[in-house]
Amino acid sequence: MSKLMRQLKNQLPSGSCVSNAVPATPFYWDQFPSAEAWNKSVDWSVVMGYDLYGTFGPFTELASNLYEQKKAKVPDEDYHYNYPESVSVAKAVVHYKNQGLPTSKIILGVPFYCHSYYTDSNIDGGYRQRVYDANISSQIPFKEASGVWERGKKAHFNDGSAYSLSKLNGTKGTAKYQFLSCETPNSIANKVKFAKHEKLAGMSMWELSQDVNYEDSNSLLRAMTK
Repeated sequence: MSKLMRQLKNQLPSGSCVSNAVPATPFYWDQFPSAEAWNKSVDWSVVMGYDLYGTFGPFTELASNLYEQKKAKVPDEDYHYNYPESVSVAKAVVHYKNQGLPTSKIILGVPFYCHSYYTDSNIDGGYRQRVYDANISSQIPFKEASGVWERGKKAHFNDGSAYSLSKLNGTKGTAKYQFLSCETPNSIANKVKFAKHEKLAGMSMWELSQDVNYEDSNSLLRAMTK
């Protein structure tokens, strides 16, 4: 990969832009070449600050928290699943800075979608509870999830990360509740402040069509561009 980036930079016409998207969790960045090997070959790098957790694991979690959340002591033998305690967007930025990637080349990626889980438990608002189907495809565009999120019982962390729990009408398998981990205008605003404080190159989203209309007060793009 590093060799490819160098060759692209050397062989593309002058003025061409070379960028890459890099993982934001230790499980993936441990398998990725150090930024020392490629940072001079890119004009910017998007740190993919999403899918930190997802329904590939057995419990409901936040998917794109800016700062670290304390790991719950879940009395379940399956919690040995490879869920690191200290995953966060901020930690991912520090990781690449420590590898020599200048902040002027770092773009912070945020999700314009939610992770949806199904659970039988409403303990702690459904947070860190066992999911009904641990491998279900969980990504829902924010514009589709926002109405459910608004109706649900919500909780916010001090970095603006949020989740919502809604009682299901009818059944989804045997699950009683839908748990949504979403960005919100508040969490996006906090990430904008973080990006400015860290003097990052900017922000990006995956992806624009998943947002509600810009005129809507809940628009994530609107929160990003205020």
